[in-house]
Amino acid sequence: MQTDAHSPLPLSRAQERVLRAHACACGDWTRLAYFYWGRGDHEALSALRDALGAADGNLRGVFQLALPHVAREEPPVPLSAINKPWILYYLAERALRRGDSVYALQCAKRCLDLTPNCNPLFMLLIRHDQTQGDGGLARSLGTRLLSLSAEQDDVRSMMESSLPPRGHLSQGGPAPITIGYYVPVYNAAASIVPVLDAILAQAYPLTDLVIVDDGSSDNSVALLHDYPARLLSHEGNKGLATARNTALAAMDTEYVGSCDSDAVLDPDYLIYAALEWASSLMPLVAMGGRMMEQHTGSLADSWRDMHMSQDTGPLRKCSQAHSAGPVYLPGCNTLLHRETVLALGGYDTRHVAVGEDGYMNRLLHRQGLGIATTPLARCRHLRTDTPASVLRTRWNYEWESLNNNGAFNTMHRLNQLLRELLSIAREMADQDLENKHYHLLSMEVLYVCHLYLHSLRHGWERGALTLGQWHWYEQALLRSAFPDDSIRAWCQRHSAPLLLAPDTPYDLPSAYLRDLNQQALRELNGWIASLLPDMNLCGLSATR
Repeated sequence: MQTDAHSPLPLSRAQERVLRAHACACGDWTRLAYFYWGRGDHEALSALRDALGAADGNLRGVFQLALPHVAREEPPVPLSAINKPWILYYLAERALRRGDSVYALQCAKRCLDLTPNCNPLFMLLIRHDQTQGDGGLARSLGTRLLSLSAEQDDVRSMMESSLPPRGHLSQGGPAPITIGYYVPVYNAAASIVPVLDAILAQAYPLTDLVIVDDGSSDNSVALLHDYPARLLSHEGNKGLATARNTALAAMDTEYVGSCDSDAVLDPDYLIYAALEWASSLMPLVAMGGRMMEQHTGSLADSWRDMHMSQDTGPLRKCSQAHSAGPVYLPGCNTLLHRETVLALGGYDTRHVAVGEDGYMNRLLHRQGLGIATTPLARCRHLRTDTPASVLRTRWNYEWESLNNNGAFNTMHRLNQLLRELLSIAREMADQDLENKHYHLLSMEVLYVCHLYLHSLRHGWERGALTLGQWHWYEQALLRSAFPDDSIRAWCQRHSAPLLLAPDTPYDLPSAYLRDLNQQALRELNGWIASLLPDMNLCGLSATR
């Protein structure tokens, strides 16, 4: 591994410059004020206040929170003038430290006027009531939170009195923890610049920024030299798990954040991530936010958004060991407690392209460690796909599970697999029909064919069928899947480069194998026939 440490501008100054430029452009100075507050720079905060003069309610609220003399000199900002939930959280926290629970509840009411996602503030009130009250408010708020999202183990444990109170916060501001960020990069020249710009635009002060180049062959590395980051380079493509371990080993911050090289963090991402760490009713070692698709206009992008989404959803979730399973925490945007992850051995390097995040989720869950997702921390996915590329990605997602379950080892298992794929595709199609997304139905056809024909190839490589049998099944499946000429032409144009086996003389399988597979092929044929009228509603033709 090669290390290139170049810093045209210190990280803290680079963040400040980006935040100031954004503030000048949009007129919102609250995030720059939060940045100064987070690093304890009262002098810069005072200078900002003097320079701006009259300020809106949000900025005045931050000044009163961060500068004690301003809070003493000025009347409190009317809560109706504040429209940022994170400011309301800190105002409520200050009020609780002063014993003013009425004002804290007023902050919660104002927060509910803005968004139904007031979990951090509600959990702050719960923790305060657990230690300073009679527990009645905690139980009431806990019932409300569980009615919104039942997948909150910390809230449920609190309601069952099996979770010791953490107490409310006392430091009066952003949590004093160190956060570093890293981005694993592999041929990401098309997206890496906005990703890094978004990291520098975070208001939470960062201590470290690391880029792990995993053997890129494009000009990704050349685009990184203007950023205040440490560049760690692999000789060759080692895979995503290895890239993550490289970053974790090289960093020394308490918490380590990461995002994919095509995931752009929203400006307030780390503000709300820090609130989740601080307010959760149980200590957390891992958390993440939502990832929303930026591009959904094309067929492939729309199908990825519907059926391959990495969005954790609009509700908070939190899991512990006694839950049915770990909260889904995709690797596209995460924050981890670094020492905990390293003590568990880091990521499993057998996961080269995908699956390393699921492995880490399961590992943390087995240890009984807290994992959470918050809908308040968001990022945007910049990826764009073609039908071929999105199906290739889907195959990468499913290959490991299929391989581990022996799906390619015998013709009997391959036939079972076809039925399983049909079942999955039917569920996708039902969802598309319910939402009147008729244009996506052709992708379900491609999904079945693509994954099954790849599986046939793996079956041939393992001796489950001959090359001639492979080719025969391939042609039978394609004929069954594409009975309509226009749809067959459209599907074959997009799928043929990925799906078709090399030309070879037919070697028809035995009657036993042929009969065994005919039932599954008839199921597919009947299913496709039932979808054709809905496909034709979209005017699908060979030119689309």
